[in-house]
Amino acid sequence: MSIKVKIIFLGLILALAGNCKEEKKVDVIATVGDDKITYDDYLLYVRQNLGFLETDSERVAKAIELVNVAIDERILVQEGYRTGLDKDQEIQLLVDGQKTRFLLDELYKVKVIEKAKPSTSEIKAYYNKSKEQLHPRHILVKEKKEADEIYSLLKKGANFDTLAKEKSIDPSAQENGGDLSWVSWGMMVDPFQEAAWKLKAGQISGPVKTQYGWHIIKLEERKAVENPVPFDQLRESIGKRLDSVKRRQLVDSFLDNLKQKAKLKINPAALELVKSRDQQVMSQDTSQAVKQLGAYLDSNLFGIDEKNSTFATYKGGQMTVGDFLQRYTVIGVGRKPALNDEEGLKQFVFQTLMSELLEKESLRLRLDKKKSFVENIKKLREKMMADKLRNDLLLAQINVTQEEIRAYYENHKGQFMHPVGVRVQEIMLPSEAEAKAVLKQLKAGASFSKLARQKTMRAGAKEKGGDLGYFSQTQYPGLFNACQNLKVGELAGPVLQGGSFCVIKFLGRKEPSQKTYEEAQKEAETKALTEKKQLTYNNWIASRKALIKVEVNTELLSQKLEQEFAKLDQTPKKKTLSGSFPFKVKVGPGGVIEQVK
Repeated sequence: MSIKVKIIFLGLILALAGNCKEEKKVDVIATVGDDKITYDDYLLYVRQNLGFLETDSERVAKAIELVNVAIDERILVQEGYRTGLDKDQEIQLLVDGQKTRFLLDELYKVKVIEKAKPSTSEIKAYYNKSKEQLHPRHILVKEKKEADEIYSLLKKGANFDTLAKEKSIDPSAQENGGDLSWVSWGMMVDPFQEAAWKLKAGQISGPVKTQYGWHIIKLEERKAVENPVPFDQLRESIGKRLDSVKRRQLVDSFLDNLKQKAKLKINPAALELVKSRDQQVMSQDTSQAVKQLGAYLDSNLFGIDEKNSTFATYKGGQMTVGDFLQRYTVIGVGRKPALNDEEGLKQFVFQTLMSELLEKESLRLRLDKKKSFVENIKKLREKMMADKLRNDLLLAQINVTQEEIRAYYENHKGQFMHPVGVRVQEIMLPSEAEAKAVLKQLKAGASFSKLARQKTMRAGAKEKGGDLGYFSQTQYPGLFNACQNLKVGELAGPVLQGGSFCVIKFLGRKEPSQKTYEEAQKEAETKALTEKKQLTYNNWIASRKALIKVEVNTELLSQKLEQEFAKLDQTPKKKTLSGSFPFKVKVGPGGVIEQVK
């Protein structure tokens, strides 16, 4: 199975694999009318948003904000049902466009995840093998026929080291005779290590197939690992690795079976037609460049009837010449099979059809009837309903007047400031050593402007003697930060800025200054509109909360979030502590969730 095929399959079916979970007790943290908000649904948002926050106070604020967002979302969804958005055609089209992804998620669960969990005996067997290290050599070749010939020579007494240097396609073999040094279980691909661990010292294996080619393995020696880590400390990590390995194996096996069941065949007449058009253009190429068959293909070389003819057939469908050309011609030479590589072409066609074949297999297994699939489609539809109600129906028509923009500017002048600016002369250089040499010249009395004109890499500053004018921290953060403790006229360097090494001379600092209304008008308009929309939305939510019974299990929510924060604290990273735990939440005015201070 090719790497490309595996990548395509995994890319299609892993996107939603995070939704896969076993049935377990449902913890309801809030009810909105008749709707329940579970902690598991809420936890997805918590983990997406809290991991990058460093302080406890930030985490608490974000966690509480997310509870309110979840409640507001349910209110929007209920209003969406009331107004008929669940039957909206635009939303239906968007949902239909995503059904394949959800189907493939279900297929991945059934065919891979549910079968991949390793047993205790498998974990124990892996651990036992990891208590020993092997010292193998190998000879790697592309074809089995050559591997068989080499193995025959070795059985007759040929020197392994010599043959490895002569025959192996492993780049290091010419230097080390295929010596892989000491390896532990789990370091090599499975077929290789399975074969190697069966050998006794001095034995040579028959040809072993991996994704790299055919290996012949010789075991030099074995040794026990000194002071092995106890089983209980490695159990979890071994289980995860075995799960990952079994998933890859199950994907390979499933795709191989899918390809067999597809009964894919290429139409010989269509293939000859495509080859002939490619060769026709090739014969007119006077560049004498050597190109693979297929490099000259273009859909304009074919008539309508030719494009509609069958290029390949498979169980339940066909691919036309036009379909093939549409996909084949957009891929660069070297990344697609040559036209004389029929097996490669079959694989290419299979990759092209894979999404369709996987969807058909999902429907054959009636995975569209599974409870989890139906629930995921419902959640997607409701998310789109909430978004459309909020953005298109509630907020789209809101605008701000010139008077409102002006009032926002006058009431929030602190938001509209020119930032602190610094002014420097700079000589930008490619290496730290050159920057140090230039700094030494400047300290000895050389002219900064003259050296800048001669040496700086910043083209726009050459004629100005390296003068960059005033700039803010966002423009050149490295240079800006280097100026903070300098006095006017002082030198500094080397300063790393954008991958280059700079020597600077500090010329001055400009304090923050107020932007005029004309300078700030666009920015003020954006902020005034955002504020007005938020206020309108908040008022609408509050009016609905007055009509709907909203209850929050504050005790359960506090307990669950405290446990989640404890897990985040175990992650090794810098962390600034503020506040203290345990903490509690309550329902405040207007039904808004707040922290108990």
